[in-house]
Amino acid sequence: VYVSASQNALSLSDIAQMEGMTVSQVTGDWLASSGYGQSEDLALDENAGMLLWNTVTPAFSNTSNWLLLERGYDYDELGRILERGAHGEGENSPLYFGAWGEGEAPEVTTLFFQYQESTTNLVVQDIHFTGGILFLDAKNVIFDNIKVTQADMALQWSESLTVRNSAI
Repeated sequence: VYVSASQNALSLSDIAQMEGMTVSQVTGDWLASSGYGQSEDLALDENAGMLLWNTVTPAFSNTSNWLLLERGYDYDELGRILERGAHGEGENSPLYFGAWGEGEAPEVTTLFFQYQESTTNLVVQDIHFTGGILFLDAKNVIFDNIKVTQADMALQWSESLTVRNSAI
Protein backbone atom coordinates (compact mmCIF):
# COMPACT_ATOMS: atom_id res chain seq x y z
CA VAL A 1 0.00 0.00 0.00
CA TYR A 2 1.62 3.25 -1.19
CA VAL A 3 0.80 6.25 1.01
CA SER A 4 1.86 9.85 0.47
CA ALA A 5 1.35 13.14 2.28
CA SER A 6 1.94 15.09 -0.94
CA GLN A 7 -0.71 17.21 -2.62
CA ASN A 8 -0.83 14.63 -5.41
CA ALA A 9 -1.91 11.75 -3.16
CA LEU A 10 -5.39 10.47 -3.92
CA SER A 11 -8.08 11.03 -1.31
CA LEU A 12 -11.35 9.13 -1.03
CA SER A 13 -13.06 12.20 -2.54
CA ASP A 14 -10.63 12.28 -5.47
CA ILE A 15 -11.23 8.61 -6.22
CA ALA A 16 -15.00 8.94 -5.91
CA GLN A 17 -14.99 11.86 -8.34
CA MET A 18 -12.76 10.06 -10.85
CA GLU A 19 -14.88 6.91 -10.68
CA GLY A 20 -18.28 8.64 -10.70
CA MET A 21 -19.13 7.27 -7.26
CA THR A 22 -20.09 8.70 -3.89
CA VAL A 23 -17.40 8.84 -1.22
CA SER A 24 -19.31 6.28 0.86
CA GLN A 25 -18.99 3.77 -1.99
CA VAL A 26 -15.18 3.94 -1.83
CA THR A 27 -14.76 1.29 0.85
CA GLY A 28 -11.67 -0.63 1.87
CA ASP A 29 -12.90 -3.71 0.00
CA TRP A 30 -13.52 -1.64 -3.12
CA LEU A 31 -10.03 -0.10 -2.88
CA ALA A 32 -8.46 -3.55 -2.46
CA SER A 33 -9.84 -4.66 -5.81
CA SER A 34 -9.40 -1.35 -7.65
CA GLY A 35 -5.64 -0.95 -8.01
CA TYR A 36 -5.57 2.37 -6.15
CA GLY A 37 -2.72 2.54 -3.65
CA GLN A 38 -0.89 -0.33 -5.30
CA SER A 39 1.73 1.74 -7.13
CA GLU A 40 3.60 5.02 -6.70
CA ASP A 41 1.52 6.79 -9.34
CA LEU A 42 -1.70 5.79 -7.55
CA ALA A 43 -0.49 6.57 -4.01
CA LEU A 44 -3.21 7.31 -1.48
CA ASP A 45 -3.38 10.01 1.18
CA GLU A 46 -3.12 8.93 4.82
CA ASN A 47 -6.85 8.41 5.33
CA ALA A 48 -7.43 6.39 2.16
CA GLY A 49 -4.14 4.54 2.55
CA MET A 50 -4.93 3.37 6.07
CA LEU A 51 -8.44 2.35 5.02
CA LEU A 52 -6.89 0.09 2.37
CA TRP A 53 -4.08 -1.10 4.68
CA ASN A 54 -6.48 -2.06 7.48
CA THR A 55 -8.70 -3.89 4.99
CA VAL A 56 -5.90 -6.01 3.53
CA THR A 57 -4.09 -6.41 6.89
CA PRO A 58 -6.91 -6.84 9.42
CA ALA A 59 -6.63 -7.80 13.07
CA PHE A 60 -5.48 -11.35 13.73
CA SER A 61 -4.35 -11.85 10.12
CA ASN A 62 -1.28 -13.52 8.63
CA THR A 63 -0.15 -11.60 5.55
CA SER A 64 3.03 -10.41 3.89
CA ASN A 65 1.64 -7.00 2.90
CA TRP A 66 3.77 -3.88 2.62
CA LEU A 67 2.90 -0.40 3.91
CA LEU A 68 5.11 2.19 2.20
CA LEU A 69 5.25 5.89 3.09
CA GLU A 70 6.65 8.42 0.64
CA ARG A 71 9.93 9.94 1.74
CA GLY A 72 10.19 13.63 2.52
CA TYR A 73 6.88 14.00 4.35
CA ASP A 74 5.48 13.93 7.90
CA TYR A 75 2.67 11.52 8.74
CA ASP A 76 0.44 12.44 11.65
CA GLU A 77 -2.89 10.92 10.64
CA LEU A 78 -1.98 7.25 10.27
CA GLY A 79 -3.75 6.14 13.44
CA ARG A 80 -3.02 2.60 14.53
CA ILE A 81 -0.51 1.23 12.03
CA LEU A 82 -0.79 -2.44 13.01
CA GLU A 83 -4.12 -3.91 13.96
CA ARG A 84 -4.22 -6.22 16.98
CA GLY A 85 -2.60 -9.58 16.32
CA ALA A 86 -1.36 -8.76 12.81
CA HIS A 87 1.38 -11.20 11.82
CA GLY A 88 3.66 -11.76 8.88
CA GLU A 89 3.15 -15.07 7.09
CA GLY A 90 6.59 -16.28 8.12
CA GLU A 91 10.22 -15.34 8.65
CA ASN A 92 10.76 -15.21 4.88
CA SER A 93 7.42 -13.49 4.20
CA PRO A 94 7.06 -10.80 6.88
CA LEU A 95 4.81 -7.80 7.12
CA TYR A 96 6.84 -4.82 5.92
CA PHE A 97 6.59 -1.16 6.97
CA GLY A 98 8.98 1.05 5.02
CA ALA A 99 9.53 3.94 2.65
CA TRP A 100 9.49 4.73 -1.06
CA GLY A 101 10.70 7.63 -3.18
CA GLU A 102 13.55 10.09 -2.75
CA GLY A 103 14.50 12.31 0.16
CA GLU A 104 14.51 12.13 3.95
CA ALA A 105 12.95 9.21 5.78
CA PRO A 106 9.21 9.64 6.31
CA GLU A 107 8.45 10.97 9.79
CA VAL A 108 5.73 9.23 11.79
CA THR A 109 4.59 11.64 14.48
CA THR A 110 2.17 9.31 16.29
CA LEU A 111 2.97 6.34 18.53
CA PHE A 112 3.80 3.14 16.64
CA PHE A 113 2.55 0.45 18.97
CA GLN A 114 1.53 -3.15 19.35
CA TYR A 115 0.73 -4.29 22.85
CA GLN A 116 -2.75 -5.74 23.11
CA GLU A 117 -1.89 -8.87 21.12
CA SER A 118 1.41 -10.32 19.92
CA THR A 119 3.02 -9.55 16.59
CA THR A 120 5.38 -11.84 14.71
CA ASN A 121 7.43 -11.59 11.55
CA LEU A 122 7.63 -7.85 10.93
CA VAL A 123 10.27 -5.67 9.27
CA VAL A 124 10.31 -1.91 9.87
CA GLN A 125 12.84 -0.04 7.74
CA ASP A 126 13.81 3.54 6.83
CA ILE A 127 11.27 5.34 9.05
CA HIS A 128 11.81 8.29 11.42
CA PHE A 129 9.59 8.03 14.50
CA THR A 130 8.96 11.15 16.59
CA GLY A 131 5.89 9.73 18.35
CA GLY A 132 7.71 6.76 19.84
CA ILE A 133 7.58 2.98 19.55
CA LEU A 134 5.99 0.58 22.04
CA PHE A 135 6.04 -3.14 21.38
CA LEU A 136 5.10 -5.72 23.98
CA ASP A 137 5.05 -9.42 23.19
CA ALA A 138 6.63 -9.44 19.74
CA LYS A 139 8.68 -12.11 18.01
CA ASN A 140 10.90 -12.01 14.92
CA VAL A 141 10.81 -8.24 14.46
CA ILE A 142 13.55 -6.27 12.70
CA PHE A 143 13.95 -2.51 13.02
CA ASP A 144 16.48 -1.46 10.37
CA ASN A 145 17.75 2.03 9.62
CA ILE A 146 15.15 3.71 11.78
CA LYS A 147 15.45 6.90 13.78
CA VAL A 148 13.59 7.55 17.04
CA THR A 149 13.66 11.13 18.37
CA GLN A 150 11.53 13.22 20.72
CA ALA A 151 10.03 10.05 22.26
CA ASP A 152 10.92 6.63 23.66
CA MET A 153 11.31 3.19 22.17
CA ALA A 154 10.16 0.36 24.45
CA LEU A 155 10.45 -3.30 23.46
CA GLN A 156 9.40 -5.68 26.24
CA TRP A 157 8.41 -9.30 26.78
CA SER A 158 9.60 -10.10 23.29
CA GLU A 159 12.10 -12.36 21.60
CA SER A 160 14.14 -12.39 18.42
CA LEU A 161 14.15 -8.60 18.08
CA THR A 162 16.82 -6.91 16.01
CA VAL A 163 17.58 -3.20 15.94
CA ARG A 164 20.33 -2.39 13.44
CA ASN A 165 21.78 0.66 11.73
CA SER A 166 19.48 2.86 13.80
CA ALA A 167 19.64 6.05 15.87
CA ILE A 168 17.60 6.26 19.04
